Amino acid sequence: MALVMAVLLTVSGCGLGSGSTVPLMVGPGSITPASGLEGVRITVGSKEYTEQVILGYILEFTLMAAGAEVRDLTGIVGSRSTREAQLRGQVDVAYEFTGNAWINYLGHEKPIPNAREQFEAVRDEDLERNDMVWLDPAPMDDTYALAASKAVVERTGVRTLSQYADLVRTNPAAAKTCVDTEFRARQDGFPGMAAAYGFDPARAQTPILQVGIIYQATADGRQCDFGEVFTTDGRIAALDLTVLTDDKQFFAHYNPSVTMKRSFFEAHPEIAEVTAPRHRGTDERGDHRDEQAGRRRRARSRGGRARLDGRRRVRHRALTCANPIESDIGHRSGVGDLSRTNSGLPPSLVVRFQ
Repeated sequence: MALVMAVLLTVSGCGLGSGSTVPLMVGPGSITPASGLEGVRITVGSKEYTEQVILGYILEFTLMAAGAEVRDLTGIVGSRSTREAQLRGQVDVAYEFTGNAWINYLGHEKPIPNAREQFEAVRDEDLERNDMVWLDPAPMDDTYALAASKAVVERTGVRTLSQYADLVRTNPAAAKTCVDTEFRARQDGFPGMAAAYGFDPARAQTPILQVGIIYQATADGRQCDFGEVFTTDGRIAALDLTVLTDDKQFFAHYNPSVTMKRSFFEAHPEIAEVTAPRHRGTDERGDHRDEQAGRRRRARSRGGRARLDGRRRVRHRALTCANPIESDIGHRSGVGDLSRTNSGLPPSLVVRFQ
């Protein structure tokens, strides 16, 4: 078990290295082997932040249960690096967000307000221009937003981005906004938001912080009055932050979709059928945003170990051990409960998605 954990922690920073096998064995459950995927070597990639790593591991477990031989390349630093890895064939499949591709890969300045229309536009244009295939998206929407503490909201009266823009214009010292480097430069980030809401971005004080620090700094209210956030991040609820309403619907929809090169999809079309139930399952039981936020909150509370949370996420869709004593062994014995102890990793798992 100690060896398994050592491997698990080692691959957490794999980036664009040689890759690694997925450190937990996964077998079929309700996901059964697909004849076209058995023994097929598939490299799964993701970006480095929590949401993407969790999605990457869900995809890896799904493909392994379908019989594929999966190589792990999750944790690549940056959107551009992940995209280039796919275009060059270093990564076979990965989750990508519709809004990110529309603006940053395909070069559009304005998002499409309707989420389905946004997906279809990305799907069609990326296929035509780059031979990239987009499967049907999941319903979760992990878009950008600005947030503030309850104290700042009460002090400033700002609850919408239009009110935030007014505050920047009239009293910029009261609108100090913490952002990361990428958000301050991206057209789907701060500059585009400023243009849409009619204020000069140079008037706003925008201290640069790492994304992981911004949430606490915004809650504390000393470094930041407002802060950049992702709308499914569990720290919003955990720190009692208020998300400002995007009343002009500037921020793009960020629905995740499984993406791959056309040649890879044509060789392995079974991927669409195998991954589709995972999408349908993300929003059938209540508010998916709350569920997704909870997963991210659990990962953050354990020091950002997203891989552990990714495994716990799949167990919550009913993972059981390969040698089950009882059908709910993960809950009764703690054998599959990765939240309890580092030594509680099961040697193998059977995927049983509900």
